[in-house]
Amino acid sequence: MPDTMKLNFTTSVLGRKAAKRLKDRQVTQTIRGDAASFIVEKPHPGQLVEITLDGVVLGQALLLSKERFILAELTVDDARRGGFDDRVELVASLQRAGFRYRSLNRYHAWRVRFEWRQPVPASEAGKLLLTYGMLGTIFKEGS
Repeated sequence: MPDTMKLNFTTSVLGRKAAKRLKDRQVTQTIRGDAASFIVEKPHPGQLVEITLDGVVLGQALLLSKERFILAELTVDDARRGGFDDRVELVASLQRAGFRYRSLNRYHAWRVRFEWRQPVPASEAGKLLLTYGMLGTIFKEGS
């Protein structure tokens, strides 16, 4: 899908257990810093995003909300929505992502919630790619 915003995840940051939960579409939230490319692109609720893990597209999701908060306010619910068993696992993941140089109450971040869209049946995927490719070509030529 041309120009679709990507929400990228990596196993090295998530850890294997949370990465598996992401693949299984059990993850419905991510925490992102101000400088994250996803935040810089200014996503908005209602927007479709492409979810990737280690560069592989897992599917599309609808962005539900984006809320700024202080990392010290993280809860066990944040952890579970993010694919972690508890807050300790979530904090360890955030530290791997770079939130490790100051105490958590000194970091502002974004709580990004999303809802998975149903997967496109394999029989329709080729048709969609062809349609999007044709539309992209038409719009580029008509510009």
